[in-house]
Amino acid sequence: MRLGVLLELPTQAENVELARRCEAAGFESVWAPEFHNHSGLLGLAAAALQTDRIGLGTAIAWAFGRSPLLTAVTALDLDEMSDGRFSLGLGTGTRRMRTDWLGAPAERPARRLRETVEAVRAVWAAQSAGSIEYEGELVRLSVRPYARANQVREQIPVHLAAINDGMSRTAGAIADGVIAHPMATGRYIAEVMRPAIAEGAEAEGRSGDELEVSDWVVVAVSDDEQQAREDVKRQIAFHATVRTYDRILELHGFGDLAGEIRSLWKRFDLAGMTALVTDEMLAQMGVAGSAEACRQQLAERARSSDRQLLGAPVVATDPGLVREYHDAIVDTFGARE
Repeated sequence: MRLGVLLELPTQAENVELARRCEAAGFESVWAPEFHNHSGLLGLAAAALQTDRIGLGTAIAWAFGRSPLLTAVTALDLDEMSDGRFSLGLGTGTRRMRTDWLGAPAERPARRLRETVEAVRAVWAAQSAGSIEYEGELVRLSVRPYARANQVREQIPVHLAAINDGMSRTAGAIADGVIAHPMATGRYIAEVMRPAIAEGAEAEGRSGDELEVSDWVVVAVSDDEQQAREDVKRQIAFHATVRTYDRILELHGFGDLAGEIRSLWKRFDLAGMTALVTDEMLAQMGVAGSAEACRQQLAERARSSDRQLLGAPVVATDPGLVREYHDAIVDTFGARE
């Protein structure tokens, strides 16, 4: 199983050092998320100059937070700075994120994402063409003149964040890989996402097996098992406030809890929300406990994916603990003699 690590430490300087440590520990890749308080791409730029071998990716960058042109040339810059080690992970976010956070269009996200990727690839393919032309239903790009000197690769791997059938089909049709949401369980990936990915791929004359599926797993390795379990449960409770993930909860018989969790979220009762997350939910949607227990839990869900992306619980988690959890991920899952 290929292992990647999420760069989720409180500061970008710490994330750059984490990338260096992950490279030394033998991890395949590191991936930078974006939220409302960090740019993943800037952290990766610094990491590209401080590492030599490890893969670098975004998990994910906002697909609609930047223009397709800016996304494309930023990816080219990162690929140049890393000597061809960059992968572009894109996601749409929820409807509220698109409208309230990014000021982006909310409608038809799957179609807009497909056209965004096509426009980005049009930029990459135009390094010596003199101009860029792309005309979609929702996305248009026209740049004259255009040239890109010393472009490392004509095509950079594109990974799309997906959770529901529609976005999974879109990813299957146009992407090189899929990044599952932390709420996605091994069973959900196998029974819901992979068939939809295959359907989208086959509609374009491809095979679903051509796409890499990355399983983002929230991991808390600690000798204080109670604290680790509470921190991961709080992260699960936070994600359960979003209706997008109801199908995952319902697949496992947890649908009734979602309404209760959302009611408590309106009062920002994190402790009450966390207490509603059962041990069974934790077993399906996260990994927590001793180093040996976490190794076993990850091994059990490895069958559903091609790569596991390991990240700590960060929602309302003490920053010192976030650092400790990342240290433990490197120590526990890095290459061992």
